[in-house]
Amino acid sequence: MSGRSRMSGTVFRTRHGGEETVWLVLACDAGAGASDFVRLTAGSRVGTVSVRARATGERTAEAEVTYRLTALSPEGNAKLEEMTPEAYASMLRRWEKDIEAAAR
Repeated sequence: MSGRSRMSGTVFRTRHGGEETVWLVLACDAGAGASDFVRLTAGSRVGTVSVRARATGERTAEAEVTYRLTALSPEGNAKLEEMTPEAYASMLRRWEKDIEAAAR
C-alpha cells in the first residue's frame, strides 16, 4: 500500500451472531481504495482481511474482500467450516445492503 493514513492503528469492535470481534486497521489508503485489517474473535479465530475497492461509476464501486483466517479452537473450526462459498456470498450481499442503506 502506498500511503499510511490516520486510520492505521485504529482499533474497533463488532458484534455479530453472539460473538465479539476486535479489529485493528493495519493500513488504509483511501485514495487507492485499499484497507488491511487484523481481526480476532477471542477463543475462536484470528486472521487478516484485505479490501480493495474501485469506482465503477460516480456513486458505485466494486470491492474484492480477501479473508485469511485460522481457527483457535474446535468452535473456531466449526465457524470456518460454516463459511461455504454460498454463505460467504450471502454475507457479502448483506454487507452490500447495509452499506447502501448507510450511504443514503
